[in-house]
Amino acid sequence: MYFILLLVMTFLARFSKASDQYLNNLQPGCFPVPSLFENFSTAPEYWPHETPLLQTLAKSANISHLVKRVSGSWNGWQNVHNIFAFGDSYTSTNFTLYGPQPNPSNPLGNPKYPGATSAAGPNYIDFLTTTYNQSYIQTYNLGYGGATIDDAVVQSGFGDTIQSFQDQVYNEFLPVYANNSQVPWNASNSLFIVFFGINDVTNSYAEGNDTINYDLIEAYQWLVNILYDAGARNFLFLNVPPVDRSPGTLETSSSSQAAEAAYIATFNFRLGALVYNLGTRNPDTTLFLFDTNWLFTRVLDDPQQFVETAGYLNTTSYCPAYAHGTTTLTYFDPTCGVPINAYFWLNTLHPTYPMHNFLGSQITQFITSEDII
Repeated sequence: MYFILLLVMTFLARFSKASDQYLNNLQPGCFPVPSLFENFSTAPEYWPHETPLLQTLAKSANISHLVKRVSGSWNGWQNVHNIFAFGDSYTSTNFTLYGPQPNPSNPLGNPKYPGATSAAGPNYIDFLTTTYNQSYIQTYNLGYGGATIDDAVVQSGFGDTIQSFQDQVYNEFLPVYANNSQVPWNASNSLFIVFFGINDVTNSYAEGNDTINYDLIEAYQWLVNILYDAGARNFLFLNVPPVDRSPGTLETSSSSQAAEAAYIATFNFRLGALVYNLGTRNPDTTLFLFDTNWLFTRVLDDPQQFVETAGYLNTTSYCPAYAHGTTTLTYFDPTCGVPINAYFWLNTLHPTYPMHNFLGSQITQFITSEDII
């Protein structure tokens, strides 16, 4: 009996150590989130609920950059029970493929909620899964910090271990989840979220090569087609935010800033064409294209106009003391002048969690409202 007890204790100790390892190998741009969450549903006071921004503006303007096309595969946000997310550090929570899978005690599986993010707090995937959800959702977040669409077109710059969109599809989703009977997903109860282009644009705009921009969308389209062939029917795409206004780009010349903005605009236009073509070829798809660029621009221009971002006091720079994450969501370092949640930018490229909260609320408003488009 003593021997059996010893074996059980040894197993639990090893499991605990294995659980900790998910935060030992952090992806580029991702940092541990303050561990104040004993349960994933705690601390709701940090998350003001959605401002009906999109619905209000849609009644007064033609918002052509928001695209929504619903088919029979879509039974509503309230009936989504699985999210498969593909992206870079804006999306990643440092999920490890063969660690604990999504479950009721942690609907994102691993690491401990809300994971390691680039936001000094939960990111939009966390918020969609546990704050703005209308059902129990299990999220398989394959996003990886530093990722590009296809390294053959634009390399990550962080080495060969970075999982590009191509890697996330071919090396992770297809072999592990596409035909996994243990993950009961189907076309109508699952939403596929794809958010790429930030690292691709940042690493290639200086060349001014439109062929690269075009090739990025070609690679993007190919990978989306692979997901479609694997059974995906409900897609949410996010375009590239105005990272030309990030501190990293603001340190460059005005001509470089303008060049990146133009490159982003071209990429986003082509992404819109990709979504349109996908719907034309496949009428059984439900497609949402959310204009992240537009939403970020409105906040950067005037954060006080929205409840979720009204606490921002600095939208142009970052504080080095906060750049690698903080120990609490409202952490204050005197050298920074204001707390972490008063900075829009965590570092040279990544927004802090209030922007992710707002993004999550507006995505939900977008995909659930009958009045937007």
